[in-house]
Amino acid sequence: MTEFVDQYIGSKSMAWARSSIKNERARLRKHGHKVMDKPEEVYQDLKKTMRPYSIKTTFVRFGQFFQWLIDNDKIPPAKNHWKLFLQSHALLFKHAYQIERLKMTFDEAKVLVDSMTEEHYRQAAQQLLYGGLRSCGLRTFDGEQVIGKGSKPRAVFFEGDLKNFRYKGCYSALYKRLKKIGLKPHTLRKLCATKFSTQPGVTDIDTCEIFGWESIETSKKYRQPQARERLSQLLQGISK
Repeated sequence: MTEFVDQYIGSKSMAWARSSIKNERARLRKHGHKVMDKPEEVYQDLKKTMRPYSIKTTFVRFGQFFQWLIDNDKIPPAKNHWKLFLQSHALLFKHAYQIERLKMTFDEAKVLVDSMTEEHYRQAAQQLLYGGLRSCGLRTFDGEQVIGKGSKPRAVFFEGDLKNFRYKGCYSALYKRLKKIGLKPHTLRKLCATKFSTQPGVTDIDTCEIFGWESIETSKKYRQPQARERLSQLLQGISK
């Protein structure tokens, strides 16, 4: 069925953001040939190399692709066995999404980022950390705004050098340099969200506005609790 992947992706050109199209195409080109297989067998195969949340999102993609194949007469009408599997095996994926517990604070990351010797990559990392940009936002930043998910523009507030800086490198190059100092591009966005949301007077609505989220629930997934040691101190302190 991989011969229909490009047709399927093409049908979504006016509905999906460019980043979504890229991710969907890559996933389906790799696993799309399994769309006619039994979900139970595919699940057993994928769990050898993939985490539960990745399997769940893959099955969701399969379900959408399978339905498109039916709706466009590429295969005979049939029950969507991917959607049925997700419904009947909901407990398999109940806790599939695990919020990443960050290993450092904003201030600790700031020291590492500011110490990067290559200016181009340092400024790109600073835009991610200080502005909460997604890595794809580095490409669309025009000095005033970025184009986020769903092709939705949102304002970005930089001053000085960071306002004028435009990243010209690729994602993998920046990823490799951040990995050397124990960071990832999206981790910087999460650290920024956590730092910003804990500032006095900042509301959940403010956080959603800054980071381009439509749901307050999404903002809660990004924000990190205080360090375990600090939480322990606070808990012990209530009995004193």
